[in-house]
Amino acid sequence: MKRVLVLVGLLGVACSEGGERARDEPVAVAGAGNTVVAAAGSGGATGVAAPSGDGAAAGAPALVDVGNVSGLVLGEPLELIAGTGLVPYAIGDNPYGIRGGGFLARSAQGNTVTVGTDPGKICISGSLDEVPLNPDGHGNYGQYWGIEFGFNLNQAPAEGNGLTAPPPPAASDAGADAAVAPPDVAQAWHPGKVVGFSFVIEGPTIKLVRFKSLPDGADSSLEDNVYCKEINATSGVANNALFGELSKYCWSGISSLLPTSNGLDNISWQLPADVAPAGARPFDWCLKDLRPLLAP
Repeated sequence: MKRVLVLVGLLGVACSEGGERARDEPVAVAGAGNTVVAAAGSGGATGVAAPSGDGAAAGAPALVDVGNVSGLVLGEPLELIAGTGLVPYAIGDNPYGIRGGGFLARSAQGNTVTVGTDPGKICISGSLDEVPLNPDGHGNYGQYWGIEFGFNLNQAPAEGNGLTAPPPPAASDAGADAAVAPPDVAQAWHPGKVVGFSFVIEGPTIKLVRFKSLPDGADSSLEDNVYCKEINATSGVANNALFGELSKYCWSGISSLLPTSNGLDNISWQLPADVAPAGARPFDWCLKDLRPLLAP
């Protein structure tokens, strides 16, 4: 049954690099413009689940390292087509039933970001301020958690004339009010034989990235519903993120894994800010060659 989602904010990962099949490098296309997004604090900022590190369950077992996964099939690349919203891309037609617009979410304070319009890849650059400490000694992640961009996975335009690409829901540490985007008709996406995604991150300044997914029906206002995998990407090298590797509290090794039986709402890439006294965190990289990983 179709439902109307009003998506109001967003969520929060690194990756093994073994097991990829050989892939064709996409043809570089010249020409790029930039969509400049104002610095956070100037209005319109949305909140996202901030990984505080304070919610880890005591005594929980460590995540199992699945290592290289053999027998998987590397799917066809998902075409990035023009879309609306702060991330001006949507996912084009493909045999995996994936469709949806791009979204961007940002902490209320402490970030600047520019999203490029390069054909075939999503390029972002900017800086994240360090997370200041609250009087209790814990980081103020609610206001300074970082930025995140991603795609809804099964989103049909309400008026049939293009996706409005609202950001996904905000999670518990968000703190600030999130802007409400126009609703689109959406359903859960059921993975079928898709067991994860492969993607390439390239650029001069990458650092830590969290690959994330939101289970359908999950309350994304709760940090407990954030499922992620931490990725320390090497520029130009393919990364694999299997659904079976995405866990709650991935930054602290908790082993409650992503449920997929009811479908998934979105996938995303989060750039988390570093806690004081780490200093500001610059970033400058592109995402390309996004492909499903298929069970044989």
